[in-house]
Amino acid sequence: HQKELVEEKQKEILDNITYAKRIQTSRLPSQSFINENAKNNFIMFQPKDIVSGDFYWATKNHNKFYLATADCTNHGVSGSMMSMLCISILNEVVNERGILSTGDILNETRKEIIKSLNPNGNENVSDGMDCTLCAFDFENKTLEYSSANNNFYIVRNGEIINIKADKMPVGLGVRLDSFTTHKIQLQSGDVVY
Repeated sequence: HQKELVEEKQKEILDNITYAKRIQTSRLPSQSFINENAKNNFIMFQPKDIVSGDFYWATKNHNKFYLATADCTNHGVSGSMMSMLCISILNEVVNERGILSTGDILNETRKEIIKSLNPNGNENVSDGMDCTLCAFDFENKTLEYSSANNNFYIVRNGEIINIKADKMPVGLGVRLDSFTTHKIQLQSGDVVY
């Protein structure tokens, strides 16, 4: 009887988590949206658990294609809750408030994450995300970016260029400086990872 109870509870939990995956997946940009805005791309998204603290996010605003890859604190259910919060905040900051500089976006996102998780200002909640945020201007072949703890790479003419990140999270951390906004002139054939 105990075995049957455990199996029943496990099925309920897995059914709930599987349904949560449908909700989380619905918040990720579609492959067709990415294809419309970034030619010759691929997405590798393989959650360790059914739901994930990792996510990717994209939007288009003022002729720029914004793309973020992020790793939220923790994984599984708790990480997926953080990813949902961070996706919502990114959408609000860029699409509703119209903040367009990548550094300003991460600064404002950090502020909102801290406010959401630490409303009274006296808890020491250090959850948040590591994130690379890129704004591609394909017409002018420029890439504006800001990055929190996550380096990324450009492959140009067979060489790998390591693009360094600011060493701080988008959330409460030891260091809370403003995120740096960088701009790179892209060349034909560049591949960004």
